[in-house]
Amino acid sequence: MKKTKHILSLAALFVFALNGAVLAQSPLPEPGSAPRNSPVDRHGYLSIAGGKMRGSKSGNEDVQLRGMSFFWGNGGEGAPFYTDGTVGGLVHDWKVDVLRAAIGAANYTGGGGNPGYTDGDAAGQWNQLRTVVEGAIRRGVYVIVDWHTHRAVNYQSQSEQFFKRVVQEWGRYPNIIYEIYNEPCPSGGSSGACVGDDWTSIRNYANRVLDTIRVYEGSGHKNIVIVGTPGWSSFGGWQGSQVNTIKNNLVTGNRTGSNVNIAYSMHFYAADNAHNAYKARVTDMMGGTNPQAVFVSEWGVSAASGSGAINLDNSTDWLNMLDQNKVSWANWSITKKNESSAACSTTASTQGGWRNLNSDLTRSGRYVRNRLRTASFGVTSGIRDTVYTITTPASIEGGSINRSAPGPNYNYDQTVTLTAAPAAGWEFTNWTGDLSGGNASQAVTIKGINLNIGAAFYRGGLIRNGRFASGFTTNPITWRHTSSLNATGVANSPSVQNGELKTAIVSQSNNVEHYYLEQRDIALEGGKAYRLSFLAHADKSRKIAVAVANTTTRATRYMPTREIDLTTQPQVFNIDFVANATGNVTARVEFWYGINATNWTITNISLLEGNYQSGGGNGREFNVANIECWNDGVICNVSTLPRTSPAAKTAWSVTRTGGGLQLNGPALGSAAKVSLYDVRGRLVKNVSFSGGKPLMLSTAAAPAGSYMLVVRDSTGKNVYKTRVLLAK
Repeated sequence: MKKTKHILSLAALFVFALNGAVLAQSPLPEPGSAPRNSPVDRHGYLSIAGGKMRGSKSGNEDVQLRGMSFFWGNGGEGAPFYTDGTVGGLVHDWKVDVLRAAIGAANYTGGGGNPGYTDGDAAGQWNQLRTVVEGAIRRGVYVIVDWHTHRAVNYQSQSEQFFKRVVQEWGRYPNIIYEIYNEPCPSGGSSGACVGDDWTSIRNYANRVLDTIRVYEGSGHKNIVIVGTPGWSSFGGWQGSQVNTIKNNLVTGNRTGSNVNIAYSMHFYAADNAHNAYKARVTDMMGGTNPQAVFVSEWGVSAASGSGAINLDNSTDWLNMLDQNKVSWANWSITKKNESSAACSTTASTQGGWRNLNSDLTRSGRYVRNRLRTASFGVTSGIRDTVYTITTPASIEGGSINRSAPGPNYNYDQTVTLTAAPAAGWEFTNWTGDLSGGNASQAVTIKGINLNIGAAFYRGGLIRNGRFASGFTTNPITWRHTSSLNATGVANSPSVQNGELKTAIVSQSNNVEHYYLEQRDIALEGGKAYRLSFLAHADKSRKIAVAVANTTTRATRYMPTREIDLTTQPQVFNIDFVANATGNVTARVEFWYGINATNWTITNISLLEGNYQSGGGNGREFNVANIECWNDGVICNVSTLPRTSPAAKTAWSVTRTGGGLQLNGPALGSAAKVSLYDVRGRLVKNVSFSGGKPLMLSTAAAPAGSYMLVVRDSTGKNVYKTRVLLAK
C-alpha cells in the first residue's frame, strides 16, 4: 500500500497461551493433507491455465480464492495481529480461502515504520510469517507469502535468499503462494519509497527470484508466483495501461521450466478516482490470444492512502466483477490502525474471535466479513465444517486422559479441560502433541483447528514423583532434603529442570555433617523382592550412597547401604534386594551425599516389586550383613560397602549402510521414538523405536539433508542425541 507509516514500537515475540495451557507446535500435517472440506482439501495444488487458476482436485473447474491480508509485518499497528488466534478466527468465522502475510522487507519512509527482514528484524519477521503460514497449513487454507516493499529491486540478493528459505521450509505444501514484489512504484510516488521501476527492471528482478524458487522446488509441483506490476501493482497506475508491454515481455525466468503458474498482481482502492480505469486492465490481461492470470492480492474500500471516506458501492462493483470472472482477491487489511481501510477497531483483541461486530470491527471489516461469508456468483468461500475434534490415544501406557466435555465434536472458542489420570504406580509427567506443560489438568480453547493431544506417564511404582515432574518439595509424602545432624553445614536448595533434581553440599563445618535426599512412608513387605532404579550423573566423578531404611528408625535397614560411583555420563543404576523385614513395614529411600561438594543430578527413580528365588541369581547379595554407614554422624570405611555398577547396556551408534543410516541402541520400550530435527530446530519426522534391534533411516523418512537425531525413551526422556546426514 502506498502511504507513509507512523513509527511505532514493535513487539518481537508473541506467545499463544490459553487459560494456562500452552498449545505446542506439533509436526505439520503431510503436504496435501488438509482438514476435511477445507479449501486445500477441495482444490489441492493450484496451477494456471488459460489465464485462470485451477486446482488439482477441481478438474477443469476455475478456482477463486477470497480472503484477507495482514498489515505490514514491521508495522506496529499490524504486527500484534500475527497470531494463531487471528488466523483461527479468520478461517472459522470470516470463511477465508486465503491469507496474506505482508512481511516487511525493510524500514524506509512509507515502508512499515520499524526494522524489517533485511535491516535488523529477520527473526521477528520470520516468526510472524511462521505463525501465519503454519496456522494456515493446519487449517487447510492457502497463504500468500508477500515480500512487502515498494523497492524490491534494491534487495535483489536478499529477496532471493528469503524465498529460498521459504521454499525450503514450506515449498512442498499446496497452501503456499509466493508474492515476490508487493508494489513497484514509479518515480514521483511516496517520498523516499519509490525507485522508479519500469517493467524491464521489474521483469529482470522477477526472473531471478522466480528461478530461485523453481530451483529449490526441485522436480515437484510448481506453486503459483504472483509478480508485482508497474504503478503500485495496477498495470501502470495513473500513468496509463502497460498491459500490452507486460504481455509482450512476460516473466519467464532464465531456466527451462520456470515459466509456469505465474499470475500478475492488481491492486485497487475503491475510493480512488482512477480505480474504474483499472477494471479494463484486468479483463485485457485475462483476455485476447495470450491470456494471463490476474490476482488481486490487495484492495481496499478507501483511497490508496488508507484514509478518508470509503466507497462501498464501488467496492461491490469491483467484487462482483472479480467474483464473476473467478479472479482471486485479498482485502487490505487486518490492523487496528486508525484509518478507514483497517478491518479492526483499536480495541479489538489481537487473538481473533471478534464476537461483537460493532465494537471489534470497523465499517470496512464488517463489510468484507459479510462479503466473505456470502456466496457470490456461485462462489462459496472458506471451510464447510465448523466443528472441531480433540483426539487422544485410545490407550496410553500408565494412565488415561479425561475431558470435561465428552466430544467428539467441539465448537469454535469452546474451552475443554483435559485431565491426565495416572494408573496405580504411575505418575503423570507431561503433555504431548498439541499441548505442552506439566500440569495434570489443563484447559484448552478450540481456535479453529483439530487437536491431537497425548500424555506421558512414568512408572515410579512405590516411588512418587520419581521424575520430579511436579518439582522438589519438602513434603515428606514425596521428597525432602535434610541432614543427619543439626550442625552448621550448608547445602544447595535442590533445583528441578526437565524432571531432573540437581543438588550438592556447598560447605560444611565438619566432616560429620551428611546431607541426604529421602522419600518416606513407602509400604514394603518383608521377604519380597524389589528393584530400586535411578538415572544419575555428576559434574565430575564422585560417590553417593543409597539405602532403604525404616521410616522412623534409620538404624533398621531393609536394604544395605550401597556405594554408587557417578561419572559425568548419565547412567542407569538397578539395585535388586529383598526387604530384610518380617511382615509389612513402612520404609524410606535415602540418597546420601557424604562430604563431597560436587553437583550431582538424579531422575527416573522407581521402586518396583519383583520376583525372588532364594539362593540363586541376585538373591545371593541380599544376605550381606547390615552396614551402618553415613548414619547419624558415624563415618565408616566406604570401601567396605557393596558396590552397584551401572546396568549393562548396548552402546548407541549410527552407521551408514547402503543408501541410509542404521541406528543401534538398547531396548527402550514400545513407546520410545526417534525424532529428526532440521537445522532450524523444526521437527521433521517421528519414528517409533523400541530399541534392541537396528532402525533403518533413509530419504524415505525425510528429505536429504542434515538433521539432529534425538532418541527418547518411553517416558519421553532424551537418552541419545547426535547429528546425522541423510543423503540420496
